[in-house]
Amino acid sequence: MNTVSNTDLAYIAGLVDSEGWLGMCRGRKNAANNWSYYPMISIVNTCEKVLNWAAATTGVGFVTYMKQSLKNKDTWAWRSGNWADVEDLLTRLLPYMRIKKVQASTLLEVVAHRKSQKYFATDADRQLYFTNYQLLKKLNKRGRCAA
Repeated sequence: MNTVSNTDLAYIAGLVDSEGWLGMCRGRKNAANNWSYYPMISIVNTCEKVLNWAAATTGVGFVTYMKQSLKNKDTWAWRSGNWADVEDLLTRLLPYMRIKKVQASTLLEVVAHRKSQKYFATDADRQLYFTNYQLLKKLNKRGRCAA
């Protein structure tokens, strides 16, 4: 990740708190019929410029266009699902976060657990990923703000 000023980190943390999504994604099943999981940071916004700025400032993730229906504005998404980038970015953003601090801390715990593993995921690892996948799904449920 690039060197980023505290002011920029605080601004990006505000974007994550207001427009962001922090969670675990479930990928395809492998040959042993086990799901794969990976962390994801995503911010969706109608202003492509602010997302390109965040991606360029941090050096993390990519911005993609999300086609909308004719009655909605076009939106873009800035995303990163890279384990190391998610860890680095959330570690830097956490002191500035207010609303999604629990999600960020949960993802950081999952990343730390994965880093402690030397080889392939065990059944206990997969259970931990699934449990946190479900927890983050619940925390990210739309509706009234919990904070």
